[in-house]
Amino acid sequence: MPSKSLVSKVKSKINSTSGSNNLSYNCQIGSGIVVVGLIIGISINILIIVSLSNIEKLSNCDCSKLPYKDYVKEWFTFLIFYQIVMALAFILGSFECWELFIQYPPMNIINIVVSLITLIMMIKLFLYLREIRKNCNCAYGNKETFLYWFYLIYFSIILSIITLIIVLLVISAILYLFR
Repeated sequence: MPSKSLVSKVKSKINSTSGSNNLSYNCQIGSGIVVVGLIIGISINILIIVSLSNIEKLSNCDCSKLPYKDYVKEWFTFLIFYQIVMALAFILGSFECWELFIQYPPMNIINIVVSLITLIMMIKLFLYLREIRKNCNCAYGNKETFLYWFYLIYFSIILSIITLIIVLLVISAILYLFR
């Protein structure tokens, strides 16, 4: 049987998070999902860095001199360290769930900036992979093929979601106007 002090601590915690003056927050993302996402993200970033490093080592290949890949390798290296620091800050911090940690105001601003720069770098990487796929066989291997198709599918999904949101907004605007 749990002690009365433990029960009172749990009740006070429940009351403090669900009280009328405090906002209650339901943590829906499990820590396992966050860990798997970080592992997949770091793995893909490592694959990008290895692929770009291998292309740079090819001295007889003109593809290593294309401008699309400028700063891409350095950004994805930074992104690996950023993801590791984020994971450590979450693990070592006193946050109860990942959603609260990410939505903490300074983290929110930093995440928006990092996300926008990452999107730009992903587009630059995709353009580079498309260029070497079209015009350069000396640098296009299995890793580059995987990354090309991964980003093609990734951008297709994002574009589909954006299109779906726009269509739903237009439909809801039309229904609102004609009611």
